[in-house]
Amino acid sequence: MPEDFEMCFKVWEKLTIPVYAKQPRYGVKAGQTNARFLDAQVFKDFVLAPNREAKFEPHTGPFIFEFQRHCMSTEEFCSPLDGFFGELPKDFRYAVSQLSWWPTGSTCETAKSSISPGTAWTVNGA
Repeated sequence: MPEDFEMCFKVWEKLTIPVYAKQPRYGVKAGQTNARFLDAQVFKDFVLAPNREAKFEPHTGPFIFEFQRHCMSTEEFCSPLDGFFGELPKDFRYAVSQLSWWPTGSTCETAKSSISPGTAWTVNGA
């Protein structure tokens, strides 16, 4: 691998969806609250720690969090999102990709300030 090569990692939905959709692919979890939604400790233990242990940091690009449509209010969503990013180490890079449902004028300030310079807070769709 070239020395300056970086890889981005999309964070799995076990951390990014508040409720499992009522779809067969979720089995018994369908329609249930996701207890691991924005669980910073799970992310640190199962994503960041293995990355550090493998000494992969020189090749680690941003971790991409994609949030799908949900029924949470802006406050219900931004408060845990801010808390989540507030607990993450600052020596990794993070990016947020959101679909067009994102509330206009939302203020997830800690989350937005945690997004690394040179990475993105993007809105997909219009």
